[in-house]
Amino acid sequence: MTADDAPSASTSLIGAATDDPRAESIERRRLPGYLGIVGVTGDGVIRYASVSLEPVLGIELGDAIGRNFVEFIHPEDLPQAIESFTGVADRPGHHQALELRVLGAEAVPINVVADNQLAEPGIELVLINVADPADRRRSARLLEAQAAVVHEVALGNSLTRALVAIASFVEQVLPGFAVAMYTSSGDVPVLITTATSRDVARRMDAELRAPSGALVARPDRLLPGAVAVGGEETVVADDVTDSMWTAAVEVLRGEWASIWSTPIRHGRGDAVRGVIEVYGPHPSHPADEDWAVLDLASRMSAISLDHQAMRDRMQRDASVDALTGCPNRRRLIDELDELVADGARGAVVGFIDLDRLKVVNDALGHEAGDVVIQA
Repeated sequence: MTADDAPSASTSLIGAATDDPRAESIERRRLPGYLGIVGVTGDGVIRYASVSLEPVLGIELGDAIGRNFVEFIHPEDLPQAIESFTGVADRPGHHQALELRVLGAEAVPINVVADNQLAEPGIELVLINVADPADRRRSARLLEAQAAVVHEVALGNSLTRALVAIASFVEQVLPGFAVAMYTSSGDVPVLITTATSRDVARRMDAELRAPSGALVARPDRLLPGAVAVGGEETVVADDVTDSMWTAAVEVLRGEWASIWSTPIRHGRGDAVRGVIEVYGPHPSHPADEDWAVLDLASRMSAISLDHQAMRDRMQRDASVDALTGCPNRRRLIDELDELVADGARGAVVGFIDLDRLKVVNDALGHEAGDVVIQA
């Protein structure tokens, strides 16, 4: 088979062999996250295709079953497609991945993984898994960003660095957007920004944050994150008419056009630990996959906050007496070492003893003795 042998392109791409007895076995070999799967013979004739490929590629079911796959490959990509397919078809068990364009209603880029199953009983086809390159690149960015966050947390780096890594991850997956976070610290949130979000986040913070530091300033000047703190996702675009968002829209005017806010927590119903705010360059509402990204960022942020809280608790427990909350022997020795190293003069160590504590323990129990020591 050569590029010169290829028939002219058709406006339809792939039909569905719904009556093919191999359909169930073939579909079980669809790779996770891939749009569909095509089965072709060793000489390139299409014998099966997933119905799910039709709407994704913008085509109608046609008469592709029984026709050669080369009819539907963009002419510029055809030599590479033929070379790759031939290499797979000639080697049982071999597989290969590449990106190419198919000709449906228009040229559509796809990622394919061709797998030689010609010798597999009940299959006897080359199976071609089809994916959207944008989805694959998005997944790759997700994995890279998650790895960066795990790296920060695993190394015990600062909470701020971990949260900035998470915010940067969202910015990578949503190009053109800027991300800031408010993490709860008592009643006063702490603002975390990236280089991209620093200016707008600080302006929002200055204009709409109450003097007390709370997320809600006044009923007519409400920071979108205040709603997210209550556990509800919030979307603000500059075409909204609800007056409560007027101040937020004014702050965005000129550079940013929308805000998406989501609470930081492990899952619905769990305690809210803060807020993620996403600033968009155009009036827009997040698609389902965008909410999925924000949900993942929310959970990773909650894990980072938990990790920092655990580290703080372990550090505190290592230097504090559990009963009294006073510095323990280890802390005392460390501080004395620092005093000696600094050449301190006149340092005094005092020893205090409690007379007849054993009498209290024996007569009233050790719990009562603990109360005496605490007092």
